[in-house]
Amino acid sequence: MKIQRIIQHQVEHRMVPGKVVLLLGPRQVGKTTLLRDILAKESAPFLFLSGEDRATQAWRNRPSNYPPSFFQLKGNRFRT
Repeated sequence: MKIQRIIQHQVEHRMVPGKVVLLLGPRQVGKTTLLRDILAKESAPFLFLSGEDRATQAWRNRPSNYPPSFFQLKGNRFRT
């Protein structure tokens, strides 16, 4: 049984095309689970990045002169 999160409706409402939703909080409180539950119902394309993923950490910590490419984030979810 899943727990209905108080902020779920607020997060869903803020998820609009072309925008970034960043969910911050302590470890192990259900941030990833909440987002995965929301994205499971999503039909539009999305990119899901997790700060726990090593590919995301490497991309985030790249030298500033290195151009970003979301497609280098092989461990993350990208749906078109």
